[in-house]
Amino acid sequence: MANQIDPQQLLQTIQVLGAALDTTRLAVDTHIAAQAADTARMATQITNLTTQVGTVSTDMQAIAQQLTTANQNRPESYVNSAPEWDGSGKSQEAHHFLAAFAN
Repeated sequence: MANQIDPQQLLQTIQVLGAALDTTRLAVDTHIAAQAADTARMATQITNLTTQVGTVSTDMQAIAQQLTTANQNRPESYVNSAPEWDGSGKSQEAHHFLAAFAN
C-alpha cells in the first residue's frame, strides 16, 4: 500500500519536530526573560523619575512659600509700581518719547 506511513520515518519526523520545538521554546523563553528585564529597568526608571518630580514639586512649594513670606513685609507701592525715571541715562526709547512729547 502506498498510503502507509513508515513507523521509522514517522519517529524521525517527530524527533526533528521536537528538536525544532525545543529550539523555538528556548528562543521564546530567552525573549520573555529579556522583556521582563527591560520592564524591570523601565519600572525602576519611572520610580526614580517620580521621586525626582516629587522632590522638585516640594522644592517649588518651599520656594513659593519663601517668596510669599518675603513679599508680605514689602510696601505696596514697591510691589505695584516701578521707580520713576529721573531723565538720566541714554535710553533711546525715553529720548524718542520726550522728543515726541515736546514737539
